[in-house]
Amino acid sequence: MALEADDWKPLAYPSENERVVDAGALKKWLREIYPSGIMERVDPATKRVYAIRAAEGSLSLVPAGDHEDYRFAILSGKVTLTDEGPDDFSYTGDLQAVILYGPPEDGVLSVRGGFEGTYPRRDPRQKRPRILPLRAVFESLPE
Repeated sequence: MALEADDWKPLAYPSENERVVDAGALKKWLREIYPSGIMERVDPATKRVYAIRAAEGSLSLVPAGDHEDYRFAILSGKVTLTDEGPDDFSYTGDLQAVILYGPPEDGVLSVRGGFEGTYPRRDPRQKRPRILPLRAVFESLPE
């Protein structure tokens, strides 16, 4: 997905030792973390997949060194994603990413990371909840 300049601002290089980033500021790309195919939750009336309504959590953005013309930071923390269904359905996982920055005026060059969590699913045959592992990997692409 294309990100605008404002979408990158929450990931600006942390000039202090650590900065907290609200997961809600990253919702545009975090909303893509969901089980695909038959595991998607759909609106029974429209048959459309419920979109992610909220991304919550406090993520830590910490400088992680530099090398020649580049600087690095680590983004990590727990994220809870809630869909727009009527029952406040949500799932949680740990997010970790390495962010590459160019010279101070260039800002973010790339983001590479992953999400590892669980996705609760009601088993219609056994009438009990199942906790499924949910993993996602993401990488930004150059413009």
